[in-house]
Amino acid sequence: MDYSRYSCIRAQQVADVARRGTGNWRAGRRQCSKDSFSGRRPARLSGQWMIVLPNHFQQNMQKFLATLFVAASAILTGCVGIPQGITPVKNFDTQRYLGEWYEIARLEHSFEKGLSDITANYSLRDDGGIKVVNRGYDAQKNEWRMVEGKAYPIESPDTGYLKVSFFGPFYGSYVVFGLDKAGYQYSFVTGPDRRYLWLLSRTPQVKDEVMDRFIKEASELGFDTDKLVFVKHNTGCCDTKLQK
Repeated sequence: MDYSRYSCIRAQQVADVARRGTGNWRAGRRQCSKDSFSGRRPARLSGQWMIVLPNHFQQNMQKFLATLFVAASAILTGCVGIPQGITPVKNFDTQRYLGEWYEIARLEHSFEKGLSDITANYSLRDDGGIKVVNRGYDAQKNEWRMVEGKAYPIESPDTGYLKVSFFGPFYGSYVVFGLDKAGYQYSFVTGPDRRYLWLLSRTPQVKDEVMDRFIKEASELGFDTDKLVFVKHNTGCCDTKLQK
C-alpha cells in the first residue's frame, strides 16, 4: 500500500473509514510516528495509538475546525454587543457604582424565574475587574440561590459598558443606559439584546417617578415593558432566613 498520501493523527480509538475520493481504503489498527510517510508503512511506536487518514481528509478537518473557531468567536462577540439604538452612559464612575443594588423590575429569564429578594453586590477584584455576587430567594425550595461572577469594562472605564461572566470564558454584555448620576441611586441595565432589561436601585423600593421614567424610556427604546416582572422584597423576612 502506498502511504505517501497519508498522514498520522493521534486518536483515542481507531476508526474504519470507507470510500473517500477514488478507491476503497481502511484505517486499520496501526501505531505510527507523527511524521508523514514517504511510500512506506508507518513505523510502530509503543503506547502511541494513531489513526491513519488521507492528507486531504486532515486538511478538510483543519478547515472545518478553523471555521468552527471563527463561528464560535462571532457568537461570543455577539454576546457582548449592544442592542441597536442603545447608548451606554458616559462619565460612568465605577467606584460609585460598587456596593449593593436591589433588583426592582426585569424581563423574565430562566435563571431568575421564581426568585424574590434579588440583589447584586459589586466589589473590586485584585485584577482590577469587578466581583459580582447575585443572590435571590427561592420560596418554593425555601432556600437562597447565589452565583458569583466577574465583570470588566469593554471600552473606556468611564463608559457604562461592561462584560460579565458567571462561568468559564463566556461573557455577556452589561450595558448601563440610564443612571442617577447625582446620587447613583438607580440604574437602567440591558444585555446583548432587548430580551434583557433590569431596573436596579439602592433601596428595595423606588419612587413612582423613577418607575415611570424607567418604563417610559425602556418602551421608547423598543423593550417589551408589558412583560416586566416586579420583584418582591421582604427585608424582615429575608434577614430571618439569612440567619438560619
